Amino acid sequence: MKKVLSIMTSSKKIIYKEKQYLPKWIYFIILPFAFLVWGIALVQFITGEPVGNRPMSDTGLIIFTAIFGVLLPLAFMTMKAQVTIYSHSMTIGLTPIFRKKIDFQDIQSVAHTKISPIKEFGGWGIRWNGAKWGLIVEGKEGIEILLRSGSIFVVTSKSPEKIIQVYSSLIDQGDEDE
Repeated sequence: MKKVLSIMTSSKKIIYKEKQYLPKWIYFIILPFAFLVWGIALVQFITGEPVGNRPMSDTGLIIFTAIFGVLLPLAFMTMKAQVTIYSHSMTIGLTPIFRKKIDFQDIQSVAHTKISPIKEFGGWGIRWNGAKWGLIVEGKEGIEILLRSGSIFVVTSKSPEKIIQVYSSLIDQGDEDE
C-alpha cells in the first residue's frame, strides 16, 4: 500500500490517496493457470501436434493464450483499489474496472467499519450484498460511506482512521469558509 499526500493534478489538488493492491495469494491461483495455458500453446506450436482430445486450432489457441495467458494475468497484477480525497470530493475505485466520484455535499456520513469479506459480501472485488456496495480488496477494516440518497459504499482500507480524519478536517474547513 502506498500513500501520497499533497500531489497536484490537472486543476485538482489531491489531499490524500491510498492504494491497495490485490492480495498476493491471488497470484497462486492465476499464475499456474497462465503457465498451463502457455505450456499447452508451446507444446502444440513446437511439436506441431494438437494437444488434448478436442484441440483448438492454432488461431484459437493464439487468441486463448493472449487472453488467459497474458491479458487476464496483467489485469490482475495491475489492479488496485484507490481512495483519493480532494478538497470537495472523494473518488473510490478499482482500477481499471470501476471508479466513482462522490461530492462531499452528497455524503451524509463516513464511519470506520469492520468487514468480513466472505460473510458480508461473498468475497472480494466490487460486490453488492443487497443493501450496500463493497469495494473489498484486502483487510477486515474500512470505511462506510452513507450517501444522502441512502446508498452505502464500503471500502476496505489499511488506514480508515486517516481517511476519516482527512475527510472530517476538510468538512470542518468547508464549514468555516461559509
